[in-house]
Amino acid sequence: MRAIVAVVAVLALMGPGFQRSALAREGTDLTPPRHRVTYSNMLAGRYNSLGLSDMYTLGYQLRLWDRPGVLFKDTYLWIGTAGTITPAFGLVGGKLEVKPLAVLQLWAQVQYFGNFDTFGIVQSFPSPADEHSDTRLDENDEKGLSYTTSGWEAQLGARAQAKVWNIAVRDTLKVTYADLDLRPGDTVYYHQTVDTLVPDDGWHLSNDLDLLYLFDFGLVLGLRYTLVHAFYGGPHENPNTPHHAVGPLAVFTFFKDPGAMWDSPSLILLVQWWTAHRYRTGADTHGAIPQLALAFYFRGDLLPW
Repeated sequence: MRAIVAVVAVLALMGPGFQRSALAREGTDLTPPRHRVTYSNMLAGRYNSLGLSDMYTLGYQLRLWDRPGVLFKDTYLWIGTAGTITPAFGLVGGKLEVKPLAVLQLWAQVQYFGNFDTFGIVQSFPSPADEHSDTRLDENDEKGLSYTTSGWEAQLGARAQAKVWNIAVRDTLKVTYADLDLRPGDTVYYHQTVDTLVPDDGWHLSNDLDLLYLFDFGLVLGLRYTLVHAFYGGPHENPNTPHHAVGPLAVFTFFKDPGAMWDSPSLILLVQWWTAHRYRTGADTHGAIPQLALAFYFRGDLLPW
């Protein structure tokens, strides 16, 4: 049976600039401490394609500016460790993130990848044109064509966001370079996060565009459009991407307590229908079946000073 445990497509979480904290609603100007040790955690599951993972960060955060004005609130430099753990594989590494303005966030990270001898998580192929539908991946796993390996991923990311009244727009771009130790002769492998074949020793990207409405009681409702593209290069054509998916996004934050060890516990639901996909618009999975993702997220301060 093909792996049912895999890294979930990253859900760009509701940032602190997109929801009013209790203090903000009461009109209090909360200034975060200059130095902080912060963490975050997200447990997420996905259907079509299937996945389950726990993603975390832990690191040091420095407040950048003391200037007045909305543009300079919650600006920071953050450095620490970021990782993903599932029963099938693990990712661990370092991350550098900077938010120079409230409307812009940038990051770079490098992570080591290693999978376990379970769930047939790694399957590789000689060409991007090779079949890699859910049916074919299941068959390959039964034939023993999956294997354990290791490697690393590097990612550059950017998020731009803006809010007018209770309406917000946000765009999140992630560009990833991957290099795994594949079988001799194989040039691509199935990447569960982006649900397609990606080039080994090459690049792929994903982009999420959100249109959101923010309620005053912790609820955010909106619409997300997702694009995925793999850059195969050389003589290879691109039979697999770009992917396109669109659908509703909902986030409910139970409470916000900035500076506390337990802050912003949130439930996140994403439902998207594929408008362009090699297999999920009827070729292997019926196009009426959406991709479903459900996550629970929280964060906190461990050592502010």
